[in-house]
Amino acid sequence: MVAAAEKAGVTNSVIRAEVAPNGKVSLSGSWKKGAKNPIAEVNYENNRELNFSRHGVYATNVVKALQKRYGIKK
Repeated sequence: MVAAAEKAGVTNSVIRAEVAPNGKVSLSGSWKKGAKNPIAEVNYENNRELNFSRHGVYATNVVKALQKRYGIKK
């Protein structure tokens, strides 16, 4: 989906967040200043996890990592 968005010109900036089974987030790539519709692609290393509250914690960790790197407020 991300590749299709890039190809269609919907976005010009993508960052990938790899989430380890322990919840640690590694960001690769960067968002350009003034990016048009930046996308955060999230990949869970343990994508078969059935504990959905844990997925919520993982998603929160991704948001916190993006806030820390880019100063996102909301």
